[in-house]
Amino acid sequence: MRDSGKYGRYAMTEEELAAFCAGEAEQAVLTTLRKNGAPLAIPLGFFYDGDYFYVTIGKDRGGPTRMRNDARVCLTIPSPRPYPTKFVIAEGAAEEIPDADHAISRNVLLRGPAEKWAERRVDHERFFQNWVSVGRCVFRIRVTNLMTYDGTKTPKEEKYSVGTRMPTDPLPA
Repeated sequence: MRDSGKYGRYAMTEEELAAFCAGEAEQAVLTTLRKNGAPLAIPLGFFYDGDYFYVTIGKDRGGPTRMRNDARVCLTIPSPRPYPTKFVIAEGAAEEIPDADHAISRNVLLRGPAEKWAERRVDHERFFQNWVSVGRCVFRIRVTNLMTYDGTKTPKEEKYSVGTRMPTDPLPA
């Protein structure tokens, strides 16, 4: 999957993208389209396998219906901290896929360090069984446009010179 290059030298490499999605990023925001074309954004878990992004939503929720009606989606994955800014924006088409053994759902819910469950005093296996018992729909996102940004790549001399602009944005005349 190739980044569109919008952020040039600040874009993540494939390896950085995989590492960000596997560890640092905790959740994503999935934007789907309502029947009237209005966007609706929801926070949810995700999984990235190096080629596709995967999301899972309860079968009785509106997300599956919206994606079946219009597959166009945008998945935004922010860093959990506001600075240094890191994010991924993946635009594409959602395709519903089977998950009979719940392997993809397991990857979505249980990704990241196992210690997070112990710290929260949650039996992750029991939680997972309850989570899938309500019925889940899994969607694979076929990315058509990928944008990534890694603010840790900002050179020291530029860190405080751009205000709220991205370092690649032109300065006003």
